[in-house]
Amino acid sequence: MASVVIKQGKDGMRWFHSTDDGVVSFGVPAYANKVVSVAGAGDTVLAAYVSASLAGNTPQTSLWYAALAAAVVVEKPYTSTVTWHEIEMRNPNVRL
Repeated sequence: MASVVIKQGKDGMRWFHSTDDGVVSFGVPAYANKVVSVAGAGDTVLAAYVSASLAGNTPQTSLWYAALAAAVVVEKPYTSTVTWHEIEMRNPNVRL
């Protein structure tokens, strides 16, 4: 069984997982309001997804965290960092 995440820019991201019964997938939208720079956005997605997964979240929740982290980072100039606090501020329902 294998899983893959495909980033789709302004169309968000999609997660695919192969099973014995076929392929399962789901997507999340892009949450950015105003894109300033996409430099480092892919690294941010990977870091947030892995961090959320290692914290025990489902793939769906981990992808959601990754999408919110990407939204925060692309609204900053150049390559930037993202904190969990910034992600929480983007959506108060987020708790890692």
